[in-house]
Amino acid sequence: MDWLKKNQMQWQIFAAALLTAVSLLHTDGANPYGIPGHDSGTFLYIGMLIQHGGMPYLDVFDHKGPWLYILNALAMEMGNWHMIAVFEAIAFFASIFVTFQIARLRAGFFSSLLITALCTWLLNRGMLDGGNYTEEYALPWIALAELLFLRFFQKGKIEGRGFFCIGLGLSMVIALRPNMIAVWAVGIPVMSWLLWRQNRLCRGTGWMLGGFTAGIAPLLLWMAVRGALVACWDAYIVFNLQYTRRVLGLMKQLLPENHPLQAAVVGRFSAFVHFAEVGACQVAALCLIAMGSRRRWRDGAAWASLMMLFLSLLTASMSGFLFWHYGMVLLPTLAYPLAIFCEALERMLFRNVPVCRYLLAGASLLFAGSLVFSATRSYVAWYRHPPEDSSRMHITEAASYIRSHTSPEDRILVFGSQTALYPLSDRLASSKYSYQFPMIVLDSAMHDDFIENFDKTLPKIIVTGKEIPGYEPWEEVMQSYAYEVAPEYAGTDDLMIYVLVDRGDAL
Repeated sequence: MDWLKKNQMQWQIFAAALLTAVSLLHTDGANPYGIPGHDSGTFLYIGMLIQHGGMPYLDVFDHKGPWLYILNALAMEMGNWHMIAVFEAIAFFASIFVTFQIARLRAGFFSSLLITALCTWLLNRGMLDGGNYTEEYALPWIALAELLFLRFFQKGKIEGRGFFCIGLGLSMVIALRPNMIAVWAVGIPVMSWLLWRQNRLCRGTGWMLGGFTAGIAPLLLWMAVRGALVACWDAYIVFNLQYTRRVLGLMKQLLPENHPLQAAVVGRFSAFVHFAEVGACQVAALCLIAMGSRRRWRDGAAWASLMMLFLSLLTASMSGFLFWHYGMVLLPTLAYPLAIFCEALERMLFRNVPVCRYLLAGASLLFAGSLVFSATRSYVAWYRHPPEDSSRMHITEAASYIRSHTSPEDRILVFGSQTALYPLSDRLASSKYSYQFPMIVLDSAMHDDFIENFDKTLPKIIVTGKEIPGYEPWEEVMQSYAYEVAPEYAGTDDLMIYVLVDRGDAL
């Protein structure tokens, strides 16, 4: 296949572009009828607040990393919330292309295409869930770090720019969410030992520290200049250290057994088993079988990749919640162990049964093509006849009502999880707590701060929902502050809209 050897890089780029397009079809940002989910709506709102001169952590509460909010602010600056699809496309393409490169370290082109298509299938199977998650923007850096580590473990060579990218990627992931650094937690100690044996440890460490500083310093400087550094520490570090334990206990206590969120609260061990069964366990077994069949038990790169896979499993399940998007961090770590298995098959079958090479090529092309075809067909069918989703319709109607009954200077408050109403209506929240559950229930200081902040800045419109368990209805509060139910929403069970008609004295 000379045509493939001569243009291999171009074909890899083409395959990555097609699989990127398939992934985009599963995101809300690329869907003209889509609306942001709870997490995405929160991130987009914080991006909108940055647009208006506000600062994350200081002017609005959330506990993710600052890099995520900057990306969402850039998307909002480009026009509207749908522009987040541009950054998702970049993240998908980079992660898919680099995953292809990881597989190519051990397997042939068509085996690598099959592995990459399989990882994309797992991504689209349910992990995206509308998109704009923290894990999406960490994927390219995780994949790049794994590629650089494993390439060094195989060949023993790495240049200064490789060290720099490893450090830069670590800073980017830490600025998104620190518990996604499993690849570095394995790669850096092993690399340091190998570099020490080569008498290159000081040089490599210097380059990595330089890359890390280049990534983290601008963010710290930005927050320090705007006075948000202490608030960032309190929300991103202190709050997160206590969040998982406290929220698990609270949700198990408040949620009834038949509540939709109850299934997500499963505990760390159950989450670990679930993600292991999704593909990690099978991939590790195939890798060990391949190593045993060839008696290559001293394959350091293979053992390092398995350790990266295992530690990624631990970090994906450490929250104790069974949310599919947590599993994204596993995808790059699946490629190398699978490539080892494919390499063993290629050496065994291609040598004795040459026709297997063509069967593999056909199977990989057929599988990748089926992903493109099925995703495109489903998207076109959905686009022509969008389903009558009552929740989506209620949110879009509520956003339209807010826009028509408020001015851009008016503030609103969404009490509940429908944070998509902020970017959809282009209105800022009256409170630092743009969403409240479970924060104000977990922390009495946050609850008091929320009430005090409510007294100071009364929102023009309040939107409430009935999806929050264990929290008292707001009817009495609405009457105390002279709010009335909007006539159009008086009989709605999904959302209730209250309009401030008289700014009387707060009781």
